[in-house]
Amino acid sequence: MKIGRILVIASICVSALAFTAAMAHADHADDRAKDRIDEIYERYQEAEPPTHLGEVGYIKLKKLHPTQIGYGERERESKYEKLLDFGKHKRRKYLLKNIIPVVLFNDQYYLVDHHLFALGLMDYGKNKTLIRLVRKMEADSEEEFYAQMIDENLAFPYDTKGNRLTPKQMAQKIPSGLEDMVRDQFRDLAGDVRDAGGFEKAEGAYFLDSVWANYFRKNIKIGRGEGAYKEAVKEGTRLALSPASSHMPGFIGAGNKCAIAIQPKITSKIAI
Repeated sequence: MKIGRILVIASICVSALAFTAAMAHADHADDRAKDRIDEIYERYQEAEPPTHLGEVGYIKLKKLHPTQIGYGERERESKYEKLLDFGKHKRRKYLLKNIIPVVLFNDQYYLVDHHLFALGLMDYGKNKTLIRLVRKMEADSEEEFYAQMIDENLAFPYDTKGNRLTPKQMAQKIPSGLEDMVRDQFRDLAGDVRDAGGFEKAEGAYFLDSVWANYFRKNIKIGRGEGAYKEAVKEGTRLALSPASSHMPGFIGAGNKCAIAIQPKITSKIAI
């Protein structure tokens, strides 16, 4: 009995030591990963705004130009709250994971994704962020520039009422800065329907939620109050998953698991 008990205790001790060693190894690996994140982030922080395709740089948020008019306030708040919850290393990892893709035209940088992320950063108090240059445009006028951007699905040519805008109207109506963007409740609705599993967002897809926002704008009414909004999310999710929405990008209902996304022309193009 004593020998058996000793063997059991010895086995427990060995297991405990192995677990402690494993945890120490994991902690060491985690420390190395944190050091690597810090190294990359700090190197990017010293970089100038990019001028070559694929380059990453650091730029003031106020110097970034949006390529859509509306935004969702709820998701903006969600981005802000996520930044608040993160510690230094998690926040840096999050920032590295969400490097903002931009187009360079006439020495100005235009976002083609992560508008809400950028707004969340501004709310958090960040003055600068990381950007990656994905396209360089040459045009004789801002109108011609937006014509190219629309043709390559790098701008969203609709106002917050769902009206299609011409390149000339885009040049006139697109806000000059992120802080001038307009709240769009249907953009909120699209984001919440996506989070509820109504449709999928593919990696690198631009303006997908905005496309769904316009679709919901034509088919759903949002009443006043939180309760009415929640009902609209339920109704939107049912609509998104129904066969009636099978033509929409990112559709996953009716057994269709093949998510199609609005992509920049450099990969594939689907008309909005």
